[in-house]
Amino acid sequence: MGGMNHQPCNRQGTRYLSLSTQMSRALSGARRDFEAANVLLEDVILSEIDTGTPAPASYRECLSTLETVLVGLDLTVDLTRQLETEMKTKGYAPLPAFVLLNDVTIRDFGAEMANAGLLRIDAFAEVALPQLTEHGFYGALRVIREDITALRTVVDELKTEMSAAIRSAEAGNIADILETNSAQNFRIRFLQTYVSWNRSYDLFLASASFSTELWYRSMGHGSMLGTGGELQATA
Repeated sequence: MGGMNHQPCNRQGTRYLSLSTQMSRALSGARRDFEAANVLLEDVILSEIDTGTPAPASYRECLSTLETVLVGLDLTVDLTRQLETEMKTKGYAPLPAFVLLNDVTIRDFGAEMANAGLLRIDAFAEVALPQLTEHGFYGALRVIREDITALRTVVDELKTEMSAAIRSAEAGNIADILETNSAQNFRIRFLQTYVSWNRSYDLFLASASFSTELWYRSMGHGSMLGTGGELQATA
């Protein structure tokens, strides 16, 4: 997520950019591990349907990897707090381009960025509008922290449901359970977890994209937007 770490933008003499990059890296690492857990589950399914062989070792590794996901999400939340502390200590102030926005112009701003493919408009509304009443990026950090905390709960619930099916994995019954919607079917929870992940990514990306555009405009570095919402290189 190297393109998503520019929040609340760099300031000389602060750790804003370092901490926001660490936050982005932690979230990216957690997502990487979640996808690794999904691959391990697919290994279990393929072993059962292609060779008729149970794969409990891969199933246990999947559960262990989900625990690693939880650690990464905890780190992400902790880094939002560290960044907020740094902002308070260093006297964070919203960027000049942000100060010019109001409830009407910020919506137009978001629509233009959405038309350029830089963010999803619904995510923008959730993460940007609170900044009007919560002293700029403090509002974004609150939204991100609450969302990642909710995502952690969903991942933990998935791990709990999958842990309950360990004996079924030992017996080679996971594929059958998932395909027949039998007891211990955790497919629904897995799908819900993916939806929660996508929501978190949309919010994080919208916040980063919004912050980047404000930074470019405030510092005289041009804009990511061109006429009609087309992308253009910065000056």
